[in-house]
Amino acid sequence: MTTPSAKKLRDDLRKVVSPATKEMLDALLLLGFTAETYPVLPLVPLIAVGWADGKVTKKERAAILAVAADDKLGPAAMEMLNRLLSFQFDPAFLRRSLRLLVKVFGSMHLQEGTRAKRKLLEQAAVVANASGGWLGFFGDKISGEEQEMLDQITAGLRISGVEREAALVEKLISRNLNDLGWDPEVT
Repeated sequence: MTTPSAKKLRDDLRKVVSPATKEMLDALLLLGFTAETYPVLPLVPLIAVGWADGKVTKKERAAILAVAADDKLGPAAMEMLNRLLSFQFDPAFLRRSLRLLVKVFGSMHLQEGTRAKRKLLEQAAVVANASGGWLGFFGDKISGEEQEMLDQITAGLRISGVEREAALVEKLISRNLNDLGWDPEVT
């Protein structure tokens, strides 16, 4: 079997990344993303949170896979996701992925891009909260390492402190209302 040329890979990737510059497409290819694995890019920060304290726990893995299930990843993307969950990646991979996400979100309408950043940060906070605390219930569920990673993601995505606090407060309120059985679709 022959390996597709860089031009073919770039052309295929251009079909799913829009708008995209040649430099952006080349950067995605350099990180190992293809048209089939591109949907994993927004999961990289979540995976980094999972790895923040040196291992991805079963609960963190489940939280990441729940987000991936919502995204309906194909076989190649699931293979890449499982590889990233199995082997801790270099911090440069996260930094480059965050820079690419900034470009992707920046190409969206302002409100849509802001919403996408907030959603990603909320999902990362869910992963950070998935494990931790004493017996899994009491105390701080977010470790110092995970908090540092959340801060790094926030800075990397160029999310302001106000945006970050608003996203986390919205997530907390939503989770508490859901715990109380409130369904916003019913009202």
